[in-house]
This record gives sequence, C-alpha cells and structure tokens, in this order.
Amino acid sequence: AEVYLNFVVDADKFNGSEEISIGRKLYRDGASEYFMNGLNCRLLDIQEFLSDLGIGKQQHTIISQGQIAEILNSKPEDHRITIEEAAGILPFKLKKDKALRRIESGDKEIKRAKDVLREIKKQLQYFSRVSPENQKKYREAIQDVFLDYRFLLSIVIERSPQALKDTIQKDYEKTKALFAVEIE
Repeated sequence: AEVYLNFVVDADKFNGSEEISIGRKLYRDGASEYFMNGLNCRLLDIQEFLSDLGIGKQQHTIISQGQIAEILNSKPEDHRITIEEAAGILPFKLKKDKALRRIESGDKEIKRAKDVLREIKKQLQYFSRVSPENQKKYREAIQDVFLDYRFLLSIVIERSPQALKDTIQKDYEKTKALFAVEIE
C-alpha cells in the first residue's frame, strides 16, 4: 500500500518549495519506506516536518470549550504542558531529549572504551615481563587491541557533541603516547 499527502507551505520557510509531499509505502512483510518530495527519508524527518507545521499527535491548535474548563481545573504541571504545546516548544523539547539520549549513549561507549584501555594496560604490564623473543608477537597482539580501541573511539566521536569529541581526542592521544604503539 502506498499513500501520499501534499501540503501547501510557506516557500520562505521551506527552502523555496510551495508544496511538500510526504508519503509512506507499506510492504506485506510490515516494512515501510518514507518519502518527502519523492525522495527516501526517515520517519523522524517526516515527524519533524509535521511538527514544524504544528501538526502532530501531541500538538493542539484548537481548544474547545470543554477543554478550557479542564485546563482551568488542572494541575500546574498540566498548565505548563498545554502552554508549551500551544507555544510550539514541543519540537525543541523532542530534539533536546534525542540529544540527551545520544549523549547518554556516548557515555556508555566511553565506558566501554575505558574497559578496553584497562585491558590494554594489563597486557602492557605482562608484555614488559616477557622475554625479548616473544615481545614481537605480543606487540602485534597489543596493536590489534589498540586498533579495536581506536575503532570504538571513532564511533563514539561520530555520535558525540564537539566538547565530548575534544575530550575523547585528548584521551586518545594520551593513550597512544602511553603505549607508544606504532599504528600503520
């Protein structure tokens, strides 16, 4: 099944387009594809577009008489939610929540990277006690672990805000200097 909705929008607000089309193609296996102006996009892109228009499951643009009494008799927290929805703050709160989840995910990745670093330190201590004949073999093993550590850090850096990226880069440089590992 396939469906498209066309919206007439302010051309200044949406990069010169006066009409924007969004669509969804649903397959028998339950998979979906989303489209905006005929191009593949994410569901998140469509949700943000609808939110910019003031359309969405959590946004209200019309308040009926029955709702006015409900609002007046509600708790202060509910007042705040209603006012935020009417003011159009909801899209920004959703973006903030998404950013906070990404930061939390980055923190978890950093913890994993630190665990790898601890393992490298243990191996380095053992390596310093190994006979010279076996040192070459162990150096190669440490380089492999260090490459895994560097790969994990690159993933964290991609998903992190700039301040976190700078901290990670400094930690990486310290680790590289500490182990004096030559990476090809």
